[in-house]
Amino acid sequence: APSVAYDGYASRKRARPSTLGDGTNCDPAEDDEGHKLWSVDTDEDTIAPRCFGANNQFPESVYASRAYDAVYAVAHAVQALVDDPLVQRIDGDALMAALLAVRFDGVTGKVSFSSEPATLGDRAGGVLYDVMNVNASGAWVKLGTWQPADNWEQSFAGNGQALTRPMPDNSKPPELVGDTLRVGVFCDISPRYIVYEKCQHVMHIIDRINDKKDGFLDDLLPDHRLFYSMVQTGTTGCAESEAIRSHFDQLYSDLNGVVATIGPFCSDDVAAVTAAEWRAGADVSTVVLAPSSTAPLLANVGAYPNLLRLSSNDKHIQSAVAALAERLGWQAICVLHDDGLWGRGVMQSFTSIFESSGGKIVNNGTAEFSKAAFDGGNLTGSDLLDQLEDCQIILLAAYPDAQRAVFAASYDEGRLWGPGYAWLNAHPAEEALYNADGSVNSSAVHGSEGVLGVIESSGVSSASDLSLKYQALWDEVSSSQGCTNMSPHSRPFCDHDDVASTIPDYTAMYVDAVIKLAVSADAAIRNGSRPGDADALYATMLAADTVTGLSGPLVFDDSGDRLSTLEVLNYRLLTEASQSGRRLSSVLLPRSLLEFSIVGSYSTATSTLQLPDVGVLVFSGGSTEVPQHSSPPPPPPPPSPPPEPPLSTGVLVVIVLLSTLTPVVVIW
Repeated sequence: APSVAYDGYASRKRARPSTLGDGTNCDPAEDDEGHKLWSVDTDEDTIAPRCFGANNQFPESVYASRAYDAVYAVAHAVQALVDDPLVQRIDGDALMAALLAVRFDGVTGKVSFSSEPATLGDRAGGVLYDVMNVNASGAWVKLGTWQPADNWEQSFAGNGQALTRPMPDNSKPPELVGDTLRVGVFCDISPRYIVYEKCQHVMHIIDRINDKKDGFLDDLLPDHRLFYSMVQTGTTGCAESEAIRSHFDQLYSDLNGVVATIGPFCSDDVAAVTAAEWRAGADVSTVVLAPSSTAPLLANVGAYPNLLRLSSNDKHIQSAVAALAERLGWQAICVLHDDGLWGRGVMQSFTSIFESSGGKIVNNGTAEFSKAAFDGGNLTGSDLLDQLEDCQIILLAAYPDAQRAVFAASYDEGRLWGPGYAWLNAHPAEEALYNADGSVNSSAVHGSEGVLGVIESSGVSSASDLSLKYQALWDEVSSSQGCTNMSPHSRPFCDHDDVASTIPDYTAMYVDAVIKLAVSADAAIRNGSRPGDADALYATMLAADTVTGLSGPLVFDDSGDRLSTLEVLNYRLLTEASQSGRRLSSVLLPRSLLEFSIVGSYSTATSTLQLPDVGVLVFSGGSTEVPQHSSPPPPPPPPSPPPEPPLSTGVLVVIVLLSTLTPVVVIW
């Protein structure tokens, strides 16, 4: 903008001689150390130096005047340090502190810098933008300038130029208020990591819903689009509460408000962003659709409002695990769980259900480990195995990183592995078999062979029209190349095993979260609700008719928890695929492949287990014989009756010793 500083700058610039050279040779000027200012020598003697001079005419680069002010900002800061008698030397920290205190009228306006932590070093004063418009001839014209202020009237200074609108008669276009639903997505960062494939499905289903001409749910949201922003969590386990809330705030800021989020996925993280007390302070009502959160505590709608969980509550899941244990004749089980909200919830739910049917938790006093200690590197997989001494049947309730460590240590050390042992997994997770760099951990793969688990239906076995259409659309755009090459020409989405009909664990719930969101938003908008009304959206989600997704009917109870059919999985190492479940690529395991075989089901509505053939199951190390649990210690024998003559003291001692050593065979 015209000012004394700018006019002086422009005048001095125009007065400078050209530095283009004479047309044949570059300008010869050098700096104080003898380096050419306006030319760069090439590596070949036969090629002339490259010239980088300018003719100092206008118009100039939009950043030229800012470069000029940058030099003056440094000069002002250095001058302040030189004038300060307490400054002995000028280093980067001192210069930065002085720059934050700089204030001057520069070529680009008032120059100052922010000292606020969130915007440290950003320009604070003198921010000014030209407001541009494309006219009917396709040329950019300036309408005026804009600078930060309390309202548009104070911010915008027009120059009288008429506005060109994208209408035939140059009239004002119709208002399209609220034509988007702002959706936040929690994701992982590495394309090689298996969680990334789940995130790819979220992006794909949003694209499919926004496309009204692909034959897939085209009648949903005809006048609205799902507009999303994705935040990279960088973890497959739980983040700290403040970290996940910071990610949530980032989404809220990026989208200028969020009506719903897909994720987080960990129960502790879900608790952090749905806790009523935090929401009240942050003035947040966003609906959270959690694909894989199962902790029973989160069913409290008063404490955790506007939460819809696409996976069944652990009370249902652990009922299924207990039913599976009963079917296999296991009445004594060890448990290993972390001390997080979810891990403790699994332990409490399973213990209550299992013991009510006559079962026994063998290691109740040593079942828990510190998640923080493990995440911090102070506990290893071997250390965790130490807590399971004398165990044969083990229920593991841990996040993928700890699972990987436990299974790898079990195989590498030959502990709690092989015939006679069985593992139940409270959170069957494919990512537990991958290292942080995306490579397969072969020890964890072999150590997990024979694991049994219960998980929400994956949609693999579904032959519904919706599932088949989705698989066909996914097949057109996905490939394993998409996991390593971010922009393959025709199939950009990542599919690690190159089979459209098999998807990673919980992925169907990620897709179904978006489908449920779209169906409910469509109904709410048709009933007159605003697209950004999260409370109305959540109420519609609970009241709406049943929606069918990839994982089957999406039915929820009054607390927003899923009621569904669960699948019983068995990890099996095979020489060729059986087509009964998701598998790791044979490229990664050359002589075998690990398949997550679906061997049964459990109905949460009727509390019934379907396990047609126990004979097809494999257990630890590939054993096909059902392991037998160690019986829990029997209760102590009743007190001995008072001695009666003519029984001698010596005989009494013998009886006591016998009853101590072999209590099951002593007859009184």
